[in-house]
Amino acid sequence: MPEEGVPFTAILTISDPDAEKPVFNDMRQSLQAIGTQIADIRTAARITPRI
Repeated sequence: MPEEGVPFTAILTISDPDAEKPVFNDMRQSLQAIGTQIADIRTAARITPRI
């Protein structure tokens, strides 16, 4: 393994099936604490209502 690491992308969905614990925020903070670069996926499409 190179000392600078190996760049890669992982797409994760993190949630509590019972919606009782803040697992998403806890996991995000844990990943950021070890230096992981986090970015939300944003869509460029705009929804236009038709009347």
